[in-house]
Amino acid sequence: MESQPYRKRLVGGALALWIAGIILWPTPSNLRLEQGLESRPSSAGEGLYKADLTEAGSGLLGVRFYETAEGKPSWNIRSKFAELHRKEVNYAFMREVTADFFAGQSGNTVQTASDYGRSYFESRLVELEGNVVVQSQQGYRFTMNRLDYRGARRRFHSDDFVEMLGPEPEKPTLILTGLGLDAALETEQFTFRKNTRARRKLSSQEWIKISSTTGSFIPSEERANFAGKVKAFLPNLRLESDRLEMVVGIGSKEVLKADGRVVLYHKNKRGTSEHADIELANDKIVLEGKAAIFSDDNEIRGNRITLYTDEDRVEVEKAEGSL
Repeated sequence: MESQPYRKRLVGGALALWIAGIILWPTPSNLRLEQGLESRPSSAGEGLYKADLTEAGSGLLGVRFYETAEGKPSWNIRSKFAELHRKEVNYAFMREVTADFFAGQSGNTVQTASDYGRSYFESRLVELEGNVVVQSQQGYRFTMNRLDYRGARRRFHSDDFVEMLGPEPEKPTLILTGLGLDAALETEQFTFRKNTRARRKLSSQEWIKISSTTGSFIPSEERANFAGKVKAFLPNLRLESDRLEMVVGIGSKEVLKADGRVVLYHKNKRGTSEHADIELANDKIVLEGKAAIFSDDNEIRGNRITLYTDEDRVEVEKAEGSL
């Protein structure tokens, strides 16, 4: 007959194993999805994830995906949770996604973060959605709701409203916004397709405001280009042109270059030309190509006209007329 202490130890051991089984027994992936992930509400677009529609039979925690092309890494994706779908289209659904996208020739690396993502293995398409953040190596940060990456072309694409802040996103000195984004990974040129708006804080702590139809920015060169009905508002100066290039720099390196039908307004003067260079630190404007300045009933024309806005002084080469 068994002793009382032995029976107590046996019952206690069995109870401990039963409790351990409850704690450590793996939860089926479909239950984990229903209990651990929120089902996203229906919207006009299908969205990347709806828990009640998933047909995945298994889920993975702490997953990494890699893609290489011609022996070089294309991207490295990490996610907190992933489902593998293998029925009709081979893809992985991911939650809490971070990724590194590598350029083969230039060596550029673009980092992203998003709430959700899909990686299609055969088409080399990566879809990111929900609080998407794109970070350049130079510190410029782009935010949007949806972003696609096409591995075959090494390009990013979004139809959403996009905002860029940098080079220190918490204290930006350059802000760019627009509707729709296209970017090439190799050149790291980000193009805003519509309704581009920009604000640039100068070393004088004043701001330039620019609006245009399209715009682009290259973080590695810290250079922005605007095209189509460009309007720029500077301290004591307004500028209109077909195209405008802004070199983001400090002091004497802060330059605006306007091309096309250039028109500028300063106090009671209006200037026109085919090209204009504006050195912001020196308050110096150089007009070239059919250059002219009009003031009240007077006008002056020349091959090259230099206007110093702080001194309200004009220099002209081969002048015609007088102010």
